[in-house]
Amino acid sequence: MAEFGNNATDLSAPQGAGSNVVTPVQAAKETSVFSGTVINEIGDFFVKGLQQQRKQDLLDKQNAVVNSYVDAENTISSGLLQGTLSATMAGAMSRANFRKHAAGNAQFIDELNKAAGALKGNSEIGDAEAEIKAERDRKHADLSQAATAGFVIPPNSSEEYKTSVVTAHKSMIRAKAETDALYRKQDQDMQLGRYNAETAKREAEEVSFQTVNMLAGSSLENFQALGRDLRAQVTSGKMTPEDAAFHLSNQYSNISAALYAGARTNPQYATHFKTVFDETYKIGQKMLDPKEDLAKLENEYNKRVMTLQLAASNDPAVFGAIVANKLFNSNPATVLAVSKQSIRAMSILSNTPFGGKDFVPTVVGDPQAEEGVLKVLKNSLNDLRGGKIDNADIVKAQASNSINHILKQTGELLDKGADPKQLKGLSAFFASSEYGEFVKSGTLDPQALGAAQKTFEISYTPAIIDGVQAKLSKELPRGLAAGGGASLVGDKKRNKVADAVDIKFTGSGIVFEPLNKQGLAPSEYRAAALEIENLKSAQAGINQLIHIAAHMDGSTDYQKYWEENKHRWVPGYFLQGLKPGDVINGYKFNGGNAANQSSYTKVPDAASK
Repeated sequence: MAEFGNNATDLSAPQGAGSNVVTPVQAAKETSVFSGTVINEIGDFFVKGLQQQRKQDLLDKQNAVVNSYVDAENTISSGLLQGTLSATMAGAMSRANFRKHAAGNAQFIDELNKAAGALKGNSEIGDAEAEIKAERDRKHADLSQAATAGFVIPPNSSEEYKTSVVTAHKSMIRAKAETDALYRKQDQDMQLGRYNAETAKREAEEVSFQTVNMLAGSSLENFQALGRDLRAQVTSGKMTPEDAAFHLSNQYSNISAALYAGARTNPQYATHFKTVFDETYKIGQKMLDPKEDLAKLENEYNKRVMTLQLAASNDPAVFGAIVANKLFNSNPATVLAVSKQSIRAMSILSNTPFGGKDFVPTVVGDPQAEEGVLKVLKNSLNDLRGGKIDNADIVKAQASNSINHILKQTGELLDKGADPKQLKGLSAFFASSEYGEFVKSGTLDPQALGAAQKTFEISYTPAIIDGVQAKLSKELPRGLAAGGGASLVGDKKRNKVADAVDIKFTGSGIVFEPLNKQGLAPSEYRAAALEIENLKSAQAGINQLIHIAAHMDGSTDYQKYWEENKHRWVPGYFLQGLKPGDVINGYKFNGGNAANQSSYTKVPDAASK
């Protein structure tokens, strides 16, 4: 029911009507209360709206951050699935992705964690991280076992060194297992009555040889990694030089003991290896000094490792000889590339003094051994000459032994009438500057040198001379004389190649050059230019003779030997003692072919020489 009383309207009652009179102040007060209520309600509405908007904005930002994170994870997962990323790389990128999206968005950490858990619970990245964790756990267990076995693992060790520790320790485990298996087999053979002492000895040697080689390789690499690691820590101040030396010494003792344990059936193998390992220990001690050249020391380490690879690649019979061969140490990379026959032969040649009755293999004339032996020798002599070699005195002695045996075998081969073509490799070696410098040291046997020199002169030199003579005696085509003179077709005398070339000595050998000479037709000049190309092989042959002759005499004065012997090496073209400007029977020699009359000029009333 509608109310029509005084309270139903804002209008006041007529004057005098009723007892409830509303004063202006009261009316104003009531109006104020009403207006405030309305304003408060409107304010609440806007505040709630703003709060709701902020919540929505926050939710949108959260979704954007999480979605960006998920998209990046999917990209990483695709790379892992396609093989463009490794498990380690994918794991690292995933962790970086999380840190990137979490930075400045701490309020979304829970949501990011939920997304990461959901993704990695069933994704390639999750599998990769699980794999990495499992590998990390395995490596930790392996390192603990290696430390228990005595391996040195200093504080702050690098991952590279830790990996080498695990590898070396596993080699020791395997070596022990193989040796134990051999003993069990031999015990069983004895119980079953099928034991054979000769077979057992051979089996023991094979197992011992294999285990020592296996241990040697992994141990040397481990020791090298330790030296590198300790040096870095000393350089950075994380470790004192004294502590580093202590760790290196402990590891040396541990590895030495393991080697003898692995070779307990044939301890001589461990003894041979220890020769190399002792040298490695000295290198490791130098490595602890930051002032030492790290690159040079690393190179020396690598040489020792390759020396052991040489030993491992051959048979037990020459194991000790190879390890003891310092020629191999100087350039093991070269040695690894040659045949096993070469390595075996040289290991014996170098360790057998010349002049004794001990057996040495025949290298000269053996196609399986000669080339490799000469190659290794040449490289070693080069390193020796350049001062790049340790134990220089031992290397000189071993090189002398090898070369003396080769010189003797060269003489014997030539005495049997060997074809000069068989001497191609030997000639190149004896003519080399490396050999020439070594001969000057005076360490070679004079008798061996003399025998080789004599046989080269008798058997090899004539073959070269005959080849040169044949090329120089070739006739040039006839044509018109220079200057358009009469035809030379009817002339009885024909110009030869020797008449159109000049032979000059240029420091270390000779060269053939065109000779500008009157009386030659243009066609003869052109033909001579072509023939000079054909003379290059003859040029090389004569230069080889010059070098061999000088080296066999302990000299490198090549010009002296050319002047003394050119009349023998190019007979006819040169006469002994004749030089340009000399006068013979009233004719001055102008140079060129001494056998051609056109090489002389008539000198009236000149005194002959």
